[in-house]
Amino acid sequence: MNHDTDQKPRRWLNSATHHHWLTREGLALFEFHRQARLTSGGFAAIDGDGRIPHGASADTMLTGRMAHSCALAALQGVPGAAALSEHAIRALEGKLRDEQYGGWFGADPATSDDRTKQCYTHHFVALGPPLRPTPTFPARRLCSKRPSG
Repeated sequence: MNHDTDQKPRRWLNSATHHHWLTREGLALFEFHRQARLTSGGFAAIDGDGRIPHGASADTMLTGRMAHSCALAALQGVPGAAALSEHAIRALEGKLRDEQYGGWFGADPATSDDRTKQCYTHHFVALGPPLRPTPTFPARRLCSKRPSG
């Protein structure tokens, strides 16, 4: 039996509605997490209301994730995303980097006694730089820096 209304079911993943939902959710997440920006450099953990807890400091894993996420948003044309990615890269180039021995501390050494460096954290640092290949974007310099010691 063939009815005019018989159609092949549409897949949610391929639908325009799903693509709109993904865009809306992505922008909402971006707006929420941009509040994690520290004026002192880098990004910190935020609470469920999007506020930075008192005494929070730059976290290298979060800063690396924000460098990557904001670079993706910048490539999509989201206003302000490139500046946030650059903010993260500057923290990774500066305050979070171990200039003497290379690599990155887990947190801002000026506010943390923990000087350990973990491979897992370094993976997040490596996420952001490949996304912006322009010579003026500071991410290119991040992975090419050598320790001073």
